[in-house]
Amino acid sequence: MANKNFNADTDVHILEEDQQKINKFARLNARFEELKDELKSMQNDLKNIEDASDDIMLLDEAAGPIPFMIGEAFIHCSQDEAQVRRLFLPLLLHFLH
Repeated sequence: MANKNFNADTDVHILEEDQQKINKFARLNARFEELKDELKSMQNDLKNIEDASDDIMLLDEAAGPIPFMIGEAFIHCSQDEAQVRRLFLPLLLHFLH
């Protein structure tokens, strides 16, 4: 069996080109993780919107106005208007980002 000694104090020489590749990989990997988190958040938002839409469709017209959240404020609108806003608001928000 070969004697394997590892000296942690030994300097490792890395070419500048290799270091640049390592740095680029680290940046791209960090961006990938950010995008993955953003996608997960958007998928969760979409699921919540779809659930709310299903709940609105089950409501009776006589239930009265429906509170619809835009930003941090609520507006009250009819069931039909809430459906239209539900369809077009995600598109509008997509183009604003």
